[in-house]
Amino acid sequence: MRIEAVKGEFALLPVVLRHLHLLRETAKLYVAHYSTAIEGNQLKPNEIKAVIQFKGHFPGRERDEHEVEKGLLCLP
Repeated sequence: MRIEAVKGEFALLPVVLRHLHLLRETAKLYVAHYSTAIEGNQLKPNEIKAVIQFKGHFPGRERDEHEVEKGLLCLP
């Protein structure tokens, strides 16, 4: 019952749009990381962030980059 009480309190808190955006971006980063890691992708979260922001290129790991890019197309 304690969990339900705390959950109710959280439901009443305002959501700051900037925080919501940051939470979504962080979730997107980690979904991309872990879902492609299952397939053997060895890019680290900071490297995936660079790929997401179109700033990263890692020679010899083009397949991993491509996998992340394609995986991002599946995310909302």
